[in-house]
Amino acid sequence: MDKNDKNKVREIFQSLLDKSEIDASKSKQKIFISFTDGRQRAMTVFGIGNTLQTAFKQATDRALKVIDTVGYNYIQVHIVSNEIKTTVKDYYRMLGKERRGHLRYNIAFDDMFNTAFLEQEIYANSLIKYIDNITYTFNQEHIDKYLRLQARPKIAAKRPTDPLILFQTTSVFYDRGKYLDLDDDTFSLSKGLRKETYSDELAYDLIVKTADYLYSTLDDQGKTAYGCYPMFHGPIPQYNIIRHTLAAFAFADTYLLTKNEKYKLAGINAVDFMIDNYLLHMDNATTFIIDEVSDTESEIKLGALGVGILAIIKIMETLTDKEKNEKDYITLLRKLGNGILYMQNQQTGNYTHVLHYPSLEVKEEFRIVYYAGEAVFALSALYTIDKDEKWINSINSAMAFFIENDYHKYYDHWLAYAVNEVSKHTINEAYLAFGLKNAFYELRFIKERDTAWHTFLEMLNASYLFIEKIEENNLTHLLEEYDLDYFYETMDSRFLTQRNSIMYPEFAMFFKQPDNIMWGIHIRHHYFRIRNDDIAHHLMGLCNYFRFKSKNEVKK
Repeated sequence: MDKNDKNKVREIFQSLLDKSEIDASKSKQKIFISFTDGRQRAMTVFGIGNTLQTAFKQATDRALKVIDTVGYNYIQVHIVSNEIKTTVKDYYRMLGKERRGHLRYNIAFDDMFNTAFLEQEIYANSLIKYIDNITYTFNQEHIDKYLRLQARPKIAAKRPTDPLILFQTTSVFYDRGKYLDLDDDTFSLSKGLRKETYSDELAYDLIVKTADYLYSTLDDQGKTAYGCYPMFHGPIPQYNIIRHTLAAFAFADTYLLTKNEKYKLAGINAVDFMIDNYLLHMDNATTFIIDEVSDTESEIKLGALGVGILAIIKIMETLTDKEKNEKDYITLLRKLGNGILYMQNQQTGNYTHVLHYPSLEVKEEFRIVYYAGEAVFALSALYTIDKDEKWINSINSAMAFFIENDYHKYYDHWLAYAVNEVSKHTINEAYLAFGLKNAFYELRFIKERDTAWHTFLEMLNASYLFIEKIEENNLTHLLEEYDLDYFYETMDSRFLTQRNSIMYPEFAMFFKQPDNIMWGIHIRHHYFRIRNDDIAHHLMGLCNYFRFKSKNEVKK
């Protein structure tokens, strides 16, 4: 790195320091600087001094020694703002009181911070070993490996009685020319992320960035990467056709919002991949979707049929009349619909969830509640374009079963979609009342839940659409017992919570391959897993939330 480059980096560091809000008068200032070009895990250096400037100079000098080999597209400056003395044992106890990955303190093993880790380093390198849900220890193997990577001195294994310092920081982020304040509240769900509030521009930008990430995982066949664990970038080996078709649906929905042709083509290719590789044509009337669950076993899942139909119909919304005629999806949709009817009990209206393949013997009458909602939503969407009464008869039979068996207790997004879709054909008060129960049954839990749980926003969006139908059809007596203001507050709250699952650059930079995960969607309490269905649900929820907010802004 030449003198001009070093001066540029010093200017960036100084700008980050100047933007930090910190008490510069306290003694023993401590500063961390993290940086990477995006291709490799961030390096983090430390500085300590009697003044902010001396601590900053020490950290800067250390950074400049290695930054030419690591790059500096992304830089964070973290200034220690508060310290709490405790023990390793008490830290383990605190971990046990929080959801996995949700204790957001940084830690130091000594007063001089000779060995200290930012919270992002702790989790991005799996420095905590979760023995079970209540027992934790430091992962010495991972600590040793990370310290070697960072060229820091090795440390001995920590005993429960050893001292430990929890500390908080004020942090600022540099992103290729932009300077951003980060949320430093240890108890905030968005700690470590840039400070943002909702705007249509923000939501649209996040939709595009996430869709672009999903697009980047596509191969030439139209198959998305199933997922990875980004700490060490280990791929998830198996595949799941339901989650694959969800991605196809999300691509199509993103195209309908953005009109970017690449998303349309991605959705078509993903659907065609399913059609070319996973269909079982039983006869001229019935088709199933086969899902390989292992090298020796395959299944026919009700949910695969439902989501397969929905993905194809969503793709059809993107096609011109000429393209629809060329694809002739409608014939296949009818055969897949018959596959759902094959799995319905004609006496009860309930569905069988899983069949063995190739015997077609029943494997599981019930696997997961989502399958039934997916089936009814699919048949409702099919009835929208193919007015065969057998579809609506099946829907009515299933809805009667759901109502009789209190399926609203599952507060299921697919059931909300189904109620909204069937309400396009007929306004049935019993169905709408059921949909409201489904939407409001656990609304407080949904609002206060601290994990992204992407399907919550979908459920609320779909419920809003049939609430509109209730109001338009003068059925407002159905709404009298429900707090709609709280419902809309919950929608806004879920957007903010869901935002926390985005792999923003300021967080992704601490993982093994930052550029390969930025703007993906992770599940913090599942070892930060990134998987195609979570990305799809995020996009489906965010697209419809954007439509909801934009529509209501126009109303105002």
